[in-house]
Amino acid sequence: CQRCITPEVTGFDTLLPYLSLWRNMGRILAAKTRHDRLAGYYTDATETCIAQLKFADLIQGDAECIINYLVGIAILDIGLAQARDLARDPGMSSQELKKLSEALASVGPFAPGLIRAIKVEYKVVANTIDDFGKGDFGMDDLSSLSGSEPPSILKGKRIPGYFFQPNRTKLTFANLYRDMIANAPLYYAEMNLYDVEDVLGLGEGKLKLLTRPNAVGKILYAMLIPAFDSLLERKCRAECDVAATRLLLGIHSYKMNAGLLPDRLEALVPGFMDSVPTDPYDGLPFRYNPEKRIVYSVGKDGKDSGGSTVLLSGQETDSIQRRRWNAEDVVFKIDKEIEPVAAPLPSEGTPSDGR
Repeated sequence: CQRCITPEVTGFDTLLPYLSLWRNMGRILAAKTRHDRLAGYYTDATETCIAQLKFADLIQGDAECIINYLVGIAILDIGLAQARDLARDPGMSSQELKKLSEALASVGPFAPGLIRAIKVEYKVVANTIDDFGKGDFGMDDLSSLSGSEPPSILKGKRIPGYFFQPNRTKLTFANLYRDMIANAPLYYAEMNLYDVEDVLGLGEGKLKLLTRPNAVGKILYAMLIPAFDSLLERKCRAECDVAATRLLLGIHSYKMNAGLLPDRLEALVPGFMDSVPTDPYDGLPFRYNPEKRIVYSVGKDGKDSGGSTVLLSGQETDSIQRRRWNAEDVVFKIDKEIEPVAAPLPSEGTPSDGR
């Protein structure tokens, strides 16, 4: 199919039972790619890997909600890990490397799928707000949502307009989602990121929150708003992963023809790719160090640390993928590196599981 068409998501009670099937398919395709590569069936391994990349791209490109988008990106992650293992395998032919590179050139972009998911998410939020507005909710219901007891004087009372202002709540959500949409096509360094909880005043105590105007709206913000910066950064990670994998394929193709590594990435153009990919974190060309035998991105901190793998967070015992994104630079080794067959994927369930 040309598109991934899933049932419409209309509310946070909409079940997404197909996610488990997607997750399993992604893992099976990754395992089959690895099996065929280790068995020396490089043509089969390449075709299976390409099928997984296309499968993941269909999911993220036509995401019906944020959790769909994140599952598509996660399936893409494990497919790209297998593509990098194929690129590094000396048994791969130049023809198979070219097939993989051409398939990767058509993967993405990732901003349109994210924007589509955000728009659907707002529709879901707006429906939820309407349901609250139509329901016979009382202060006791509100306290069950917030986890705090309301003041005794308000117990057993219906929620007055002071505590729930549906239009004001919708407007706040709409403005936040508009900000996310405006940021989605940008490089990470260009994004206007901020702490949503601070902006909405969600850091104050729950009991105090219950006495504020539009308390229900603020509780809904706390329950339903997605992680603003992490969602946008996840899009940048996907772009970075694809760019690095394409470069590894180009570098190994060049080495197969020339007998040595290129001295700079521009040597891959136009023979192995149309242009040097840009770093999605700062918008500059992707970095390359032939002496260290690595390609790398500057990562979230925006600083070029020369391909440093010094961890800014996490532990040395973490997986390669986790360490890669927690280090000073996002580094991909040109030579053999054992990458996982399957990374943790978002769980199935409802749209809010992506929070």
